[in-house]
Amino acid sequence: MIRFALHRAAILLVTLVVAVSGLFLVLHASPGSPLTNLAPSVAADPEARAAVARETGLDRSMAEQYGDFWASLLHLDLGTSLYDGSSVSEAIASAAPVSFQLGLMAAAVAIGPGVVAGVVAARRRGRPADAAVRVLSVVAISVPSYWLAVLCLVLVGERWPDLVPAAGGYTPFGTDPVASVRSLLLPAVVLGLGGFAMVARSLRSSLVGVLDGDDVHFARAMGMPEHQVLGRIALRAVAPSTVTVVGLLVGGLVSGTLLVESVFALPGLGQLMVTAFVRGTTLALGTALVTAVVFLGLNLVVDVAGVALDPGPAARGRRSDVSRAGVGRRRPVADRVGTALLGAFVLLAVVGPVLAGSPTALVGDVLEPPSWAHPFGTDSLGRDLFARTADGARTSLVVSTAAIALALLVAVPAGLAAARAHGRWPDQAVMRVVESTQVVPQFVLVVLLLGLGGAGPVQVLGVHVSTTARIVACIALGFVPFFARIARASAVVELESEYVEALRVAGVGERELLVRDVAPNVAPVLGAQVLLALAIAVFAEGGLSFLGLGVPAPHPTLGNLIAEAGGQLLDGGGGMPLIPGLVLVAGITGCNLVGDAAADRLVRSDLR
Repeated sequence: MIRFALHRAAILLVTLVVAVSGLFLVLHASPGSPLTNLAPSVAADPEARAAVARETGLDRSMAEQYGDFWASLLHLDLGTSLYDGSSVSEAIASAAPVSFQLGLMAAAVAIGPGVVAGVVAARRRGRPADAAVRVLSVVAISVPSYWLAVLCLVLVGERWPDLVPAAGGYTPFGTDPVASVRSLLLPAVVLGLGGFAMVARSLRSSLVGVLDGDDVHFARAMGMPEHQVLGRIALRAVAPSTVTVVGLLVGGLVSGTLLVESVFALPGLGQLMVTAFVRGTTLALGTALVTAVVFLGLNLVVDVAGVALDPGPAARGRRSDVSRAGVGRRRPVADRVGTALLGAFVLLAVVGPVLAGSPTALVGDVLEPPSWAHPFGTDSLGRDLFARTADGARTSLVVSTAAIALALLVAVPAGLAAARAHGRWPDQAVMRVVESTQVVPQFVLVVLLLGLGGAGPVQVLGVHVSTTARIVACIALGFVPFFARIARASAVVELESEYVEALRVAGVGERELLVRDVAPNVAPVLGAQVLLALAIAVFAEGGLSFLGLGVPAPHPTLGNLIAEAGGQLLDGGGGMPLIPGLVLVAGITGCNLVGDAAADRLVRSDLR
C-alpha cells in the first residue's frame, strides 16, 4: 500500500509540474503583455513600464522567466501582483478558506442525500421511487448553478434575507461558526445540487448490478436479512467506485466555486480568479497552482482509499443474467422527453431567429409583459426577448457544437496513437500531457485563458482569431482529455481482440488496422458520449457569457440574458431571468436524457 501511494504521488507530482509549466507558457504567450495589468498611472508612462519590467524580470527571455518562477516557487513565494503590488500568497491565504469551506459544505449537501437517494433507487428499481430519483437527478445535474443562484438571490432574498450572504460579508468559521455556516448555506445548496445528482446516479448504477449478483441471490436464499445484504455485501462491493466519485466530487467542488462565488459576491478563490484578469498572470498562476494542488491531493487520497477498500473479485461477486436483462430495459418515456426537449431547443435555435427578426431592434416599450406580439415580453431597452432568447440559443448551440467537433478532431488521433503504443513511452507521454490538462478544473482553465487573453480578436502566429473562435478553442481544450481517454481505452480493447490478431496474422499493417478496423468500432462509444459532452459545453458557454467572457455584443447569449435580467431584478427593476434559464435547462436536460439513452443502447448491444 505504501509503495502504491508513493508511486501515485510521484506520478501526480510529475503531472503537476507538466500542468503548471504548460499553464505558465500559455499565460505568458497569451495576447497582450503582463505590463498591461499595471496601474493606469504606471502603464501610461513608458519609462515607468520599462523600470517595472527590469525590476520584475519581464524584460528577460521566456526561459529565464520560467527558471525564476520555479526558483521562487521552491521558496514558497508566489510573487506579487503587478497591478497593486499586493502579495499573491497573502491574497490566496485570505480567499482560500472561503472556497474550501463552501466546497466542503456543498459536498456535505451532495453526499448524504445522494447516497440515500442512490440506495433507495437501487433497492426499488423500476418502481415510482426509482423513477423519482432518476428524474430528480437528471434535472439537478442539468440546472446551471449560476441561473439557480440568481433565482435564489431574488426569491429567497425576499422572504428570508438572513440566508442570503451580504456582498463580501463572509464570517470566518473560527470567529462565529453559526454565522459562518448560515452565510454559506444557500451558496452550498446551489453548488451541491449537481454533486447530489452525480452521487445518486453513480451509486444507483453500481448497486443495481451488485444486487442482481449471484452472491446476493445466494445470501437471500440462505435467509440473510435485507439490511445485512445491503451493508455487508452490496455497499462493501461498491465502496471503491463510490469513494472515487465522492473524492473527485469534493475536489471539483472545493476548487470549482467560481460561478457561485461570483453571483453571491463571496471573497473566495473564484472571485480572486476573476480579479486575475486585471491583476495579471502572477495571481492567475498562483490561484491555478493552489487549485491544482488541492485537486491532485484529493485524487491521491481517492486512489489510495479505493485500493484499501477494494474487497477483491470474490467479494464483488458476479453479475447474473438477471442483471444483464435489467441493464437492457428500455426507457421510452425518458427517451421521448429528452428527444422532445432537445428538438425544441434546436428548433428554437434554428427557426426562432428567422421568425422573430432582429434581436437588437427596438420594438416596443421597456419591460413589457408577455403578449401575442412579444411572447417573452421586452427587455429594459424595448427589445423583443423572444428574438434575443432564440438568437442566444443559436449562439449557444453553434459554439458548443463547434467546440465538441474541434475536441474530437484533436483527441481521437491522440487517443488512437496512444493505444497503438500501449504500455510504451509514447503512450505514457500522451497520457501525462492529457492528465496535466485536467489538473485545473475545466471551467476555471477556460476562464483564465479567456480572461487573461484580453477582450476582442487577437493575432496568433499572424492569423486573425476572432473572439468566438477563441471561445470555441478554449472550451474544446477542456474536452480533449475526456475524448482522448475514451478513444484510447476503447482502441486498446479492440487491438487486443481476437479479430485484430487474426488480421495481423493475415499481414494487415498497424496503421491500416487503426484506420479501417479499430476506428469504426471506437466511433459508437465516442458517439454515445458526444451529447453528454454537449450538455457540459452548453453549460460552459452560458457560464462564460454570464461572466462577460462570452460571444461579444451585439449577439445576445443565454448567459448574458440571465445576467442582465438578474441584475435588473436585484436592483429593484424588472427582468425575466426565468425564460432564458428555462431554455438553457431544456437544452442541457435534453442532451443528458438522449445521451443516457444512447449509452444504454450501446450497453444493450454489448450484452447481446
